[in-house]
Order: sequence, then C-alpha cells, then structure tokens
Amino acid sequence: MLQILIIGQEKETINQIKSTLENDYSNVTVLHDLEKFDLSTNADTVDLIIVEDRYMLQLEKFKNFFINYDIPVLLIVESIKLIKHSGNGLIADIISMPINLEELLYRVRKLTNSEKKPIDNKNKIAVGDLIIDLEKYTVSVERKIIDLTFKEFELLTYLASNIDTPFTRDSLLDKVWGYDYIGGYRTVDVHIRRIRSKIERNFQYIQTVRNIGYRFIDPKENN
Repeated sequence: MLQILIIGQEKETINQIKSTLENDYSNVTVLHDLEKFDLSTNADTVDLIIVEDRYMLQLEKFKNFFINYDIPVLLIVESIKLIKHSGNGLIADIISMPINLEELLYRVRKLTNSEKKPIDNKNKIAVGDLIIDLEKYTVSVERKIIDLTFKEFELLTYLASNIDTPFTRDSLLDKVWGYDYIGGYRTVDVHIRRIRSKIERNFQYIQTVRNIGYRFIDPKENN
C-alpha cells in the first residue's frame, strides 16, 4: 500500500492536495512538522513526500536518509522560486502554486510509478508504436516510457484525440494553456518541437499544416 506524506502549513492548499490524492491513494498523511515524524520507523512505508519549500532546511537534515531509502520528494513552491531550487539533488520534482490538480496527479503517479488495475483500451490512445495512457498519464514509444512535461502531455493528448484535425496555434493555446494565457505562438512551436524530438523515432506523428498550424496523423495511413 502506497503511503504519501504531505508536509505543509497552507491549510487550504494542503487539504486540497490531500482530498485529490485520496481519490486514488488510501494512505495519505498530513503533517505540519517533519521532525515530529519518525522517519526511521516509517522508512520502508513512505513512498513519496510532498512538501512546501519552507521546510527545505528540515529536509536537508535528512537528505542522505531520503537518498539512501530512495524516497522521492515533490516540492511545492511559488513560481518565482523555481530557479532557486533547480539542481537540488534532494528534490525529485517541483510543482508551482497555484497548483493544477491534474498536473499534481500526473507528477505523483510518475514519481510513485503506481500500478493500477488493467486499463480498458478506451483509456488509451494507440497510434503506430505510440501509446498514450490517459489514466496513468504516461506516453510510451516501442514500449519505452517517454519523459514528457505536463504541458507536453496535455498538448500531445489533445492533438492525438483529434487525429487528422488541423489546429491553429491560437486554438491550441486556448485549449491547452487557457484563454487567459499571456504567452505567444512561439510557446506552441517550442512544445511541438520538444514532443517531436521525444516521440518521432520511427514515424512522424505531428504534421505541420502550412499557414494553419499542426495536426496529429496516423503514420501508417500517411506513408
């Protein structure tokens, strides 16, 4: 049974995280002080620690412990502090506030590699040698898991769910990033380029539509 430990003081945020995770995980514990938790006793039962960045000094004290027991740490930070914590070997992943709950689940499932009951094909998109698992939030090519960011996953899933349908950059920004997103069209181009570099090993899946934007294609039907 997976045990997830949440450490934080932002009551509304922490309760929201706990409520979201309890839909998928039965053992979710909230603490307001890491030092009150007996890590040595629970080392073999803790699978993930989600923690606010205000506890970084406490975390550093137990750095070797987390590394030795292979316990991943998901850090919650304000977006302006992302760079501050990048490159810290203690942190397995970072999520910024305000927290997108779908992104949270994506990152938690990725870190815990949680196995769930077999998934019906309706929860998968399979094209060529690419499989998008909508329940586990994973993408694989030739049975190998591809490391995508949450936005890359969302963009790829949206395109693949509407195969052969061309989308303008503007419509993709609206559907994936939201109508109030401030960034420009280059955001879409950069994400498309990154996705292509990761998934297009043997086949082309994302086609550039001149003067329009992009569309997802079945490579076997477009050869």
